[in-house]
Amino acid sequence: MYSRNVYINMRYDEIYLNVIRDLLDNGERTSNRTGIDTLQKLGLYFEIDLQKEFPLLTTKKVFYKSAFAEMLGFIRGYTNAADFRQLGTNVWNQNANENQEWLNNSYRKGTDDLGPIYGAQWRNWQNNDGKVIDQLRNVYEDLKNNVDNRREIVLAWNPGELNKMSLPPCHSFFQFGLRNNKEFLDMFLFIRSNDWFLGNCFNVAQYSFLLHLMAKLTNHKPGKLMIYCFNVHLYVNHIEQAKEQFSRSIRPAPSIEISDKVNSFEFLETTELPIEDWITIHNYDPHPYIKAPMAV
Repeated sequence: MYSRNVYINMRYDEIYLNVIRDLLDNGERTSNRTGIDTLQKLGLYFEIDLQKEFPLLTTKKVFYKSAFAEMLGFIRGYTNAADFRQLGTNVWNQNANENQEWLNNSYRKGTDDLGPIYGAQWRNWQNNDGKVIDQLRNVYEDLKNNVDNRREIVLAWNPGELNKMSLPPCHSFFQFGLRNNKEFLDMFLFIRSNDWFLGNCFNVAQYSFLLHLMAKLTNHKPGKLMIYCFNVHLYVNHIEQAKEQFSRSIRPAPSIEISDKVNSFEFLETTELPIEDWITIHNYDPHPYIKAPMAV
C-alpha cells in the first residue's frame, strides 16, 4: 500500500514507478547547484522485504556489479577513483576529475582523489581526541555477538570534513537492528538527497547487498531495508526517460546467492576475487537499460 509519501508491502519496481508518476504529476520545479532543474518532493519513506525479493529494477537494467563494487570500496574505506575502478566501477570518475568545485578545492590531492568520502568515515572517523573510530567494524562485532541495541549506527556525514570531500554524502547514515527474537537483521537508511532516476536504484541495490553481507557474516537472516529520503528529485533532462520506463511492464524479481567463500569480515577487506566469483544473481531478466546523463 502507499499514500504518495509512504510505500510499504509493495515490490520495489512498483514503488519506483509510483514515485516517478508522483514526481511528474506533483513535483515542484526547483533550481540547484548543478544548473539542471529538478522536479522535487520532500519526505519519502519506503520498505523492501529482502525475504521476498532482491530489489533490482526489472523495468530497466541496473548494472548491479558496479553498484556492488562501489559498496565494496566503501567497506574498504577507499578515497580514490582509481581504487574504485580497480574493483570494476567508474561511478566516481566524474566527481573526482570533472567537478569544477572540487577541482578548485585546496584539499584535493590530485587526479582521482575524492577526499574522505563515505568509506573513510565508516572505517576511519577522525575523533577530536586524535583517536580513529572504525564505525562499521564496531557494528559488525556487536551483531556477530548478537548484541541488539539502538546504537548500531554508521555515519558518513562528518560536518568537520565536508569541505574536504569531492561530494558530501547523499546517503548520510544507516542503522541496524535485530527483530523477531534476533532472527532477522533490518537496516534503516537515511538519504538526504536522491536523484530518483539514476541514483535510487543504484543505492537500493548496494545497500540491499550490504544488508545481505552483514546478515550472512553475523548469522542472521536479511530482513527489511527501510529507507527515508528527504529530498527526492527527478532532473528535467530525465523526464522523457522516466516516461519511457513508466510505460514498461514489471517482470519477476531476481534473487541473490552469496558464496560460503564470504566467511569473515576480513574477506571483504582483502579478497582479490572478482565479485561474480562470490555473488550470483539468479533470474534477472530486465528490460533494456535507459541511458540518462548524470548531473555533477
